[in-house]
Amino acid sequence: LEEEKRLFLQKAVHRRFQKNDIVFFEGDPGDACFYIASGLVRIFSIHDSGKEPVFFLRRAGELFGISEVLGGYPRKANAQAIAPSEIHAVRGQDFDALLAEAHANGMKLIMDLVVNHTSDEHPWFQSSLRDPDGPCRDYYIWHKGRDGKEPNNWGACFGGSAWEFDERTGMYYLHCFSKKQPDLNWENPKVRDAVFDMMTWWCDKGIDGFRMDVISMISKDPSYPDGPVTDGLYGSFSPYVCNGPHVHEYLQEMNRRVLSKYDLLTVGEAGGVTIEEAKKYANKEQTELNMVFQFEHVDCVPGPIGKWSDEKPKLSAFRPILNKWQYELEGKAWNSLFLDNHDQPRAVSRFANDSEKYRVVSAKMLATCLHMLKGTPYIYQGEELGYWGTKSNGDEYVRTPILWDKAGNELASGSLSGKIDMQM
Repeated sequence: LEEEKRLFLQKAVHRRFQKNDIVFFEGDPGDACFYIASGLVRIFSIHDSGKEPVFFLRRAGELFGISEVLGGYPRKANAQAIAPSEIHAVRGQDFDALLAEAHANGMKLIMDLVVNHTSDEHPWFQSSLRDPDGPCRDYYIWHKGRDGKEPNNWGACFGGSAWEFDERTGMYYLHCFSKKQPDLNWENPKVRDAVFDMMTWWCDKGIDGFRMDVISMISKDPSYPDGPVTDGLYGSFSPYVCNGPHVHEYLQEMNRRVLSKYDLLTVGEAGGVTIEEAKKYANKEQTELNMVFQFEHVDCVPGPIGKWSDEKPKLSAFRPILNKWQYELEGKAWNSLFLDNHDQPRAVSRFANDSEKYRVVSAKMLATCLHMLKGTPYIYQGEELGYWGTKSNGDEYVRTPILWDKAGNELASGSLSGKIDMQM
């Protein structure tokens, strides 16, 4: 065991972290072994520290060394959640070792499940492009243009239109995010069959749950109407995509066919979710998911750049939102609790004071607030150390991985400026 630890740690020395290394702990997008090594080192570190077991969250696609990463997602991953046929034998063994070591240390491993969309380099989409009459064409959402333009006015989350024109077929495909991430057509039962088969394979492998990426967006309004335009050139798709007409039907089917057959933790990322919708997603009968991530409390700063503004959220706005979700879900659904994640500025900088004088007490104050609420808390890597940063510091501060000391023997206690140390 010690020899394994030494070899894995050896790979972690003198790595240079780039701003696109978007992982929950450490990693380099081109090195699958390093991902696994990072996981094992983290397990060793937590186990050796004598702390209580914790959940270890990992993006599924990034575990297997996809050579290029788009916005934090592997470009060639199968539905962004690797399928059995795409796992290299050695890498599969590495993952098995990671999972076994996590379980041996009393930890659970939860995979990131991204099934609202796939890569445009995925075999399904390539087949969909090549053959308009083939079986994969309806795996995606294709529409003819309107008056020589896109089918509607929806804008994509990463800029531009949410529709991309294919010159060969003269039709547009929908991508709510990047044009390299075409949305799957969940109305097609064959898509649901394929997704549920893939999920079943991972569950049989022994994983402990799923964090479901933008799961509230898998059902679209089939009329695809124009969205409201508040600023800029494009309309918002949110009213017709978030919490769509069949989303609960699809999740209940997922629960019947997969989730209910295993002992899993499930949490869905649900942008735009309301209290009433959350009661359906995370109902106490557990016919869908265990809980959802809602974002109302971290979206309480108005203005064109919202959460990236230097303006601090007002306590008079923040506290009532926390109270609302605590009281109105009581006895009806379960809360998830978070302040930090990979899409948010660091909480210490955003909600408190990250100066040298107040950073530590601010981090402890926020942790006390979060962990005294009712629900399941989620700690983003570095949050336990009081990491700070906003967009004005650069995205690398928001997504900075856990840092190593120069010898590579243990997790470092220093920040980029050598002052991250915080006694817990």
